[in-house]
Amino acid sequence: MIFWRCVELSMNSNFDDNKFNSDAKQLFLELKKFRKMMRKADYLENLNANEIMVCSIVLKNIEETGQLVQVKTISEKMGISRPAVNTILNRLEDKRIIERLRLKDDRKSVYVNLTKKAYDSYDAEREKIIKRMNNIVLKLGKEDTLLFIELLQKLYNIMEEEVK
Repeated sequence: MIFWRCVELSMNSNFDDNKFNSDAKQLFLELKKFRKMMRKADYLENLNANEIMVCSIVLKNIEETGQLVQVKTISEKMGISRPAVNTILNRLEDKRIIERLRLKDDRKSVYVNLTKKAYDSYDAEREKIIKRMNNIVLKLGKEDTLLFIELLQKLYNIMEEEVK
């Protein structure tokens, strides 16, 4: 998360630092281009990635427990602050994707429920993502896809160690 924030910050500035070795600089620039492309791509037409994540958390909680999910639980699962979650929930509420509720027996906590529109939008977005990912795998081929997955896992592990 911190890494991508740094990449995003550098996207608006000339981040031509002589401290990079040439390979590290090229890797950074490619990751920067990839991030920019993902933001511009029409992968998530109706919902952004954070909105999809919130919907996934709410949906999974409802399916697994049969209960609505609290805002604090969404915050914990996403690893972001409650105000940040509320910003996402405001957008989802404006789009009529979620509704916030207070239960009679628990007036303090705010719970989140999905609307009918949410299920329809979520299914449509999920199908688009699956179709695009399957298409990418088809174009890359099995061998390159497996290599790419292995490299992404390795990069993730390295970045995770760097953050510690």
